[in-house]
Amino acid sequence: FDKLRFRILTNASILLLGFGFDDIQIAYIGPGFAEYEGKTVHQIAKEKRMNDLDAYLMLCEQSDFAGRVNMGPYSTPKIVSELSRHENVLYMTDAWVEENGVQNPAIYDCFPKFLHLSLNGKGDTMPRAIRKMTGAVADRFSIPNRGYVKPGYFADLTVFDEDALQNGTPDQSKSFGIERVYVNGSLVLNGEALDESAFLTAGRALRASAV
Repeated sequence: FDKLRFRILTNASILLLGFGFDDIQIAYIGPGFAEYEGKTVHQIAKEKRMNDLDAYLMLCEQSDFAGRVNMGPYSTPKIVSELSRHENVLYMTDAWVEENGVQNPAIYDCFPKFLHLSLNGKGDTMPRAIRKMTGAVADRFSIPNRGYVKPGYFADLTVFDEDALQNGTPDQSKSFGIERVYVNGSLVLNGEALDESAFLTAGRALRASAV
């Protein structure tokens, strides 16, 4: 009964959202299951001659319900373009580098993508886009001495190439257009060379406080 109810709820969700098992990419299941990495649940189901739901439940069990997935396109270019222009919208990513499996592409080009859209007339203006990544975020979350290039502020700086950003291709497994990154005044990224020592020590933990 539980499986039947889950199947009904799943099918209803797919119909309502237009988002199915072909949009769920397996990032990591666990040791010994590298064959699944980078494939969608639908692809794995076809290989295993199973229906999509049974394949999904199989993957959940094999990962002890602790697997990692990358969710596919639950937005559209039109939605992204329109939201990126809204005055109350800021830009962020909740992705981070994982030790194993397929990485979330948002760790590579979330911010370059918004700059790319800006330069190609499909996003907010460049000044507003940059502000939404920097000062506006610091203001909204009451983070002192950050987000602006001012005397006495922490030097968190990114140097980018406008031509490379404008002509780059978003949604790839690599960043583009970013030439140098400074964290608290320390150069942590120079071209494609990451200074791991500086990267590990330049940052500072920020105290979170309720607003």
